[in-house]
Amino acid sequence: MVIVEHELTVPWEAVLMEPTAGNGTGVVVLAGSSGWVDRQRARLLAEKGFLVLAIRWYGGPGQPAGICEVPLETFVAAVDLLQSRGAERVGILGWSKGAEAALLTAVHEPRVNAVVAISPNALVWCNVGPGLDGRDRPWRSSWTWQGSRCPSSRWTATPGSPWNKATVR
Repeated sequence: MVIVEHELTVPWEAVLMEPTAGNGTGVVVLAGSSGWVDRQRARLLAEKGFLVLAIRWYGGPGQPAGICEVPLETFVAAVDLLQSRGAERVGILGWSKGAEAALLTAVHEPRVNAVVAISPNALVWCNVGPGLDGRDRPWRSSWTWQGSRCPSSRWTATPGSPWNKATVR
């Protein structure tokens, strides 16, 4: 099967892989805490007939430097793009923090038909690194929806214990 690769730079760094004999299903691929474009996984899916968009979801131009208040609309825009290219059904595949993003996006966006969450967390965690303002403290949500922070957990020190515990904020 022939796969046509398109390098994208707007609205995010991404690769769009279009098989010549597609099956009508699009997949957004979200890496974990690296946030990078996962070409290898995207190619595997494209070889099976999926229209695939793998995006860099933080750390790029105009994006937060860390996983801090990343708009879930980032991933909705990926769904929009796949549908504009003919996808009748759209799924999101993500692992670790990407799985967290995939699950949250599906909760808010009814056009997401399926999620494959590889090694997701049981909680929505606070930020990992700085946001657009360059600060990593105070703790904030990793995600926003329609301009509001999504509820999240954060680590707090437990006196006398080498372990931390999660508290919901």
